[in-house]
Amino acid sequence: MADTGVEVAVLLADVTGSTSLYETVGDADAAVQVGRCLDWMRDVAAATGGRFVSSKGDDVLVTFADPAAALTAAERIMAGMPMGGLSVHAGLHYGTVISAGGDIFGDVVNLTARLASMANAGEVLVSGVLVQRLPPEQAATLRRLSAMRCKGKALPVEVYTPDEDTPLRTEVMLVPGKETRGLGAPPVEGVGITLAFEGNRHFVDEGRSISLGRAPENDVVVSKPWVSRQHATIAVAQGRVQLTDRSSYGSYVVDALGCEFVALRETVVLIGMGRISLGTSVASADAAVISYEIRATQASTARDKAEGA
Repeated sequence: MADTGVEVAVLLADVTGSTSLYETVGDADAAVQVGRCLDWMRDVAAATGGRFVSSKGDDVLVTFADPAAALTAAERIMAGMPMGGLSVHAGLHYGTVISAGGDIFGDVVNLTARLASMANAGEVLVSGVLVQRLPPEQAATLRRLSAMRCKGKALPVEVYTPDEDTPLRTEVMLVPGKETRGLGAPPVEGVGITLAFEGNRHFVDEGRSISLGRAPENDVVVSKPWVSRQHATIAVAQGRVQLTDRSSYGSYVVDALGCEFVALRETVVLIGMGRISLGTSVASADAAVISYEIRATQASTARDKAEGA
C-alpha cells in the first residue's frame, strides 16, 4: 500500500564508464569493480544519513531527510571519483515522494533522474528547489548554471553545481527575437567543415572530430574566462556535421541567415556557413568568434561529377 507522501531530498547517482570497462577487462572483473563502486556510494550515503531505496543497473537511489546531508553525500561521492576507471554523474532534488513496495515514485523522482541523465561524468546537478532549503553558507558554495529545459516540464528548471567548471546539457534555447535554423538538415555524404580562428584554419572530414575549449590540450584553444575547459566538440559522422556542447554557458551559433541559437549541453547539426562563439553571444564585444564553412569533400564532388557524366 502506498503512503500519502513525504518530503525528502532525492539523490540518484549513476555509474558511467562501465561499458568500456566490460570490454576492456571482461565481464567478471568489470562486475566486481562496478559492484565495489555501488557499495561505496551506498556506504557514503548511509554515513551521511541517507536511506538506500534501490539500485537499478549501475545506479543508486537514496533519500535524505536533510537536504544539506544529501548535498554533502553527493559531493563526497564525486570527490572519490574516478574509481577503477569508473566515474559517476548524479542528480539531486527535493520534494514529496510516494513510497510503495520498497520503492519511491512521483514527479520528484522523475526530475531527479532527468538531472542525473543530463549531468556529465564527475558532475552532480542540483535543483534550485533543494538549494533553497540549504543553510546559507552551504548554498553559497554552489554555482548557478543556465536554466535547463527538462522533458515533461513546462518551465525551465533552475540548476546549480558544486563544481567550478561543470557543463550543462539541455534543449536548444532560442535567443530572444531570433529563430533557429537548420537543426533538422538531412545527412549528406562526403562533407567536411573548415574552422577559422585567430589566423588558423582547421579542417574536419568524415569520421573525425575537433575539440574546442579553454584547456591547452584542445585543438582550438579559446582563452576566455567564460569558456569551459572542455567546452565543445565538432564531429563529422554519416554525412552530418555535429556540434556537441559540454559547457556551463553554451555555444552560440549564427547561421548564414543571421539567426542565432544556443546549444546547451546537447548535440546540434550545423549546415552551410556561419559563426560560433563559446559561452557568449556572437554579437558580444568580447566574443572570440570562430567562423565555419561546410562543403562537399573532394571525393564526393568527383563522384557526383562521374555520376552526372
